[in-house]
Amino acid sequence: MCRSQYADPHGELLTNACDDLAFHIGKRHYDQFPLWPSVGNHQQSFIDIRLDLHYNLSELVMVIISGPMSIKDDRPARRHYIASCNGTPLFKVLHTSYPQMAAIENLCTSHGYAAILDKCKQVASPTLSLEDF
Repeated sequence: MCRSQYADPHGELLTNACDDLAFHIGKRHYDQFPLWPSVGNHQQSFIDIRLDLHYNLSELVMVIISGPMSIKDDRPARRHYIASCNGTPLFKVLHTSYPQMAAIENLCTSHGYAAILDKCKQVASPTLSLEDF
């Protein structure tokens, strides 16, 4: 679910984040329910997610994942196990190249952090460019 919905449209940028999310919710659910339910029963956990992640790929990728999710285990028959996951986590992603980060650091060094912050507030655009400075 996560890879097809979030990672595939963005290539390698969110693949690691989806893997980390899957591990996180799997571990949290397993901590609460280490065994499958008895035959004919189910068990469900509700997890509030907040993951702050970063990756050093071909560019710097920072990801925040938050939101509620539920994980459910069903065991309708002795050798029949069904695990399902439901939720719509929110992904907030910032990715930038190392040369761009160096250029921003150089701007902050030469103009001062306060001046750069004021300029960012003036531009008030969802996407900033170094040409804005």
